[in-house]
Amino acid sequence: MPRKKRAKPLYQRGQYALHARPDRSNHEIVWYDAESKRERSSSTGTGDLETSKHRLDELYLKGEGKKFCPTCGQPRAKEIQFVTDAVADFLTINNAHPGHESMRYRLARVVKFVLATDSEMTCAGFDEAQAVAFRAWSKKQGHAPSTAEGSLVQLAAAIRETQPIAPLFTPANLLSVNATPQHRSEVAELAAMFRYALTDTRTDKQRERGDPMPRENLLRYLRAAVATLARPDAIHDISTAPETRQWNSRARALNLNPYGRKQTRKRRAYIPIAKQFAKHLDATEGLYLPVASIRTAWETMREELKLPGNRESGWKLPRRSMASLVRDRIGETNYPQVKRFMGHAAADVTDIYALAKPEQLGIALAEIEKIIDEIESLAPGAYRKITAKSLAIRSV
Repeated sequence: MPRKKRAKPLYQRGQYALHARPDRSNHEIVWYDAESKRERSSSTGTGDLETSKHRLDELYLKGEGKKFCPTCGQPRAKEIQFVTDAVADFLTINNAHPGHESMRYRLARVVKFVLATDSEMTCAGFDEAQAVAFRAWSKKQGHAPSTAEGSLVQLAAAIRETQPIAPLFTPANLLSVNATPQHRSEVAELAAMFRYALTDTRTDKQRERGDPMPRENLLRYLRAAVATLARPDAIHDISTAPETRQWNSRARALNLNPYGRKQTRKRRAYIPIAKQFAKHLDATEGLYLPVASIRTAWETMREELKLPGNRESGWKLPRRSMASLVRDRIGETNYPQVKRFMGHAAADVTDIYALAKPEQLGIALAEIEKIIDEIESLAPGAYRKITAKSLAIRSV
């Protein structure tokens, strides 16, 4: 009886094809083994499509043509690949890199451009003219010039690491295209953000059921951003899980860089935590912010509060605003403490219990606590616990 023909693969690289198995939840990788002269297969161990694709990419890199050295990861291939394949190989090789997510987002824009113009564009075909076309395309998508250049910088790195040729285009210097937002929020505007996040938009029935506040995650983000001056990605990684070794309740100190994660150029600081925020971390088990993104909630708030557009009021606004407020209040002599909070200068953490001392980061910490108290006076509940009665009064 002839073997039943397989359905079209879910994903394929070379001879490696990814298939769904009707009788099992895990995906299967199927390929032809030239040495044994027979077809082989392997379960991916998961039904998640993206994870399965990644595992196929790993097999492809290790198997077909032995294109990459398994020890150093350097390319052995002599042929020039399609841009899409080079990107996939680069992301697979750097899967454990702490900046992998940023790499993926930057390169996703390149892949989207290639698929919209020429899906079989090779790395040799992505030259200076294509770089100019990508910048124009990126502008039409609403991206800033610095965003486009960041993607080109990442593509150049991918080509250097996976191809036998150097990139045939030159990204612009990021400093020459970066337009740092100028808007900074005063305490009153920060308080307005908290009041918005605290507004209870639940129906009476939802309130009776005990449904969570719709803007709870935005409120959590604001609390962390104001108290830590951290970047958005670092805030999303804050966890009290013991294995991350981030939160030391006794010392009231937080390591924004989880254990095992390598520091990048955007250093994550080890900082003392304001007493108003410390109690929220003490009440948390695991991730402090249990969502992958607050983009929609932030944009809705920005429009509601009529905050400046054109990227002047993005997620980093609390970070920039707090840095400006604290700097103005503690003066230039003590400004290095602000830089250490922001990760712009390395802190000495040989004694974490000294972080709150004035000569360490205590002067900046004291001012952060004062600002939080000012915000609390303008937006009751910003950090302290609020009762159901007070919530009902503010409900809309």
